[in-house]
Amino acid sequence: MFSLWKCKLPNSSFFIKGYYTSQSYVSQIDKGVEYNRLKPVYFISILEFEIGQNPNYFSRHKVLDIETKEQVIADVEFNFIELPKFDKKIDQLETSIDQWTYFIKNAENLSLIPESVKDEGLKEADSEADRRNWTKQELEDYERASIKERDEIGRIEFAEKKTKLEMGRLMKAEGEPTEKIMKYTSLTEAEIEKL
Repeated sequence: MFSLWKCKLPNSSFFIKGYYTSQSYVSQIDKGVEYNRLKPVYFISILEFEIGQNPNYFSRHKVLDIETKEQVIADVEFNFIELPKFDKKIDQLETSIDQWTYFIKNAENLSLIPESVKDEGLKEADSEADRRNWTKQELEDYERASIKERDEIGRIEFAEKKTKLEMGRLMKAEGEPTEKIMKYTSLTEAEIEKL
């Protein structure tokens, strides 16, 4: 489970987010349910200011016992991306976090996403961000093309299904076993019974 938050200025609400992250963790289960059902929660904060002394732009924080350094609460993690500390150039982006941070910091100045970016989620985010700058006509053209593409995909899928049903019908009429029909047509047993 992720809790994502972007903050422009350091203030008390920045620290309240830790409370909400804890709530995200404990609200996963009801009273009386075993704790091993809890899933980890990752708080990700994108900051437009610097915190702490770590020179790296990305830092991970865990909850530790101050005296023993024991990590009893292992399923809650706080992650901070400090944009002012991020100074990598396009050819220096090595990880997905580098690529996402570069995109977040430079999105308004990017005309197109670098070819070196392989992260599919980032490509989709870039496409969505780019669409917000389109004219009304460009958006309408895009929607028409998308509808046409979906219709074509639907037509092809319908034709393929019809072909599989016909093939299944012929195989069944020839007395072929259900398992063989399923293998060659990808039809379910229930679909074959209805033929």
